[in-house]
Amino acid sequence: TSMSIRLDASGSADPERSALSFRWDYNDDGVWDTGYSATSVQTKKFPVPGKKTVRVQVKDAGGNLADARASFDVEQGVDPGVAVQSTRPYIFTDSPNAQVIDEVNGYLYYVAQDRQRLYAMNMATGLVERYFQFEASPQNLAISPDNKLLYFTYADVINPSENSEAVVASLDLATRSIIHSFKVKRSVTGLAPLGLKRVAVATEYGARISLYDAVTGQVLAEFPQTYSLYLRGTLDESTVLVLQGYNSRFAKYRYDEQSMMLLGEELPNSAVFNSDLYWFSPDNTRVALNNGNIYNIADSAPIAKLPVTNTFYSLTFVDDQSLVWVDYYNNGLLHSYNIATGVDTVGAACNCQALFAYAKQAWAIKRENSGIYYASKVP
Repeated sequence: TSMSIRLDASGSADPERSALSFRWDYNDDGVWDTGYSATSVQTKKFPVPGKKTVRVQVKDAGGNLADARASFDVEQGVDPGVAVQSTRPYIFTDSPNAQVIDEVNGYLYYVAQDRQRLYAMNMATGLVERYFQFEASPQNLAISPDNKLLYFTYADVINPSENSEAVVASLDLATRSIIHSFKVKRSVTGLAPLGLKRVAVATEYGARISLYDAVTGQVLAEFPQTYSLYLRGTLDESTVLVLQGYNSRFAKYRYDEQSMMLLGEELPNSAVFNSDLYWFSPDNTRVALNNGNIYNIADSAPIAKLPVTNTFYSLTFVDDQSLVWVDYYNNGLLHSYNIATGVDTVGAACNCQALFAYAKQAWAIKRENSGIYYASKVP
């Protein structure tokens, strides 16, 4: 994140000495970001570096108005988050809505949408160690192929509109601090990290995909016209998988230092379009769809079919040959499936909100009757 700036309009005065109220436009775009209040001093965190202009409007008791503007430069800073003193292992602070695992450093990152926070849980101790606060909930969590950075997006205003911009941020997984951020259009539908601090971002509801330098925010290349529902960086440091909505297929694109080249359109997709319904193996060589089909990504060959009678909504690869999934349409039974042997082992019912894998062990996120969420290993 970048700098926190103190905005001070306390020097405002009214000749009649009536009470004053203040509202703020943090980016001078003509849209007020706050309503009127008696607060004359604000501390605003600007997530993206650069020159900023802020506007304040003052209103007296008679409805008379006066405006003022101030411009200043914001530098890129480092945000280490807020330390948390949790004591109960594998208990989630706030309801988890999305999660991603950092296998190398041993942390689970999860989003609490109601609190607009990103949390970090130490998988060795099970304790939540820190969180990062935003004005809108983080989305599109994805870890870079070299496992050095966690990328995500969020709106930088409290009440985002269709035309609001979004922030793409990168978190250093070794230090667990946010180190870079840049702005894109708000309607982000997907994000795919590549190597060398590059990231592909789908905006305008998937109508545009751009490849960015994640440090400077510079656009390196534009993808050919497509309609993207999901992005995944895979195969190598320059290839992106794009789930295309207009033809229900995955397409492969490669960056050649000048443009994005289409390598082919493959992998027939399931009937349900949802970015939560595609699961990739740890080595990014296989993909499971929510209709039960499993494919090799390299040649698009179908290699297995889960014994499902309907679509399902929770699965995780434990390793490249085995996975765990939940049959919600059959009493929520847990299944363990081996791709090599085709053996599907049915386990006990699981009141699972989500599944993830860490250190070749499947974990389930569950909810107690009291409303507390916790993580436990799948037997």
